[in-house]
Amino acid sequence: MLGAAQMGSGGQMFVLVAAMTLLGVLRLVICEGKGYEEPLNCKKLECPSYEVIDSQKEYEIRSYKNAMWMSTPIINSTSYKDGSNRGFDM
Repeated sequence: MLGAAQMGSGGQMFVLVAAMTLLGVLRLVICEGKGYEEPLNCKKLECPSYEVIDSQKEYEIRSYKNAMWMSTPIINSTSYKDGSNRGFDM
């Protein structure tokens, strides 16, 4: 096997690219096991996606994707069916 000095600049670039690729894959494998575990209620509901920026024993710093929020005026009703119909304009 040739050493880096015997390969020339093309071989050195290949080794550099291969090393960077390996480090990137290792980062994904190591980081994927930390942080986000899908809660049980996410099986039926939408849950926000996020990336763990830093993880410590007692907390995580997360970056959430943009979200869209919606609201309706207050609906004065004690009936779920009536409230749903008014809230969704049915």
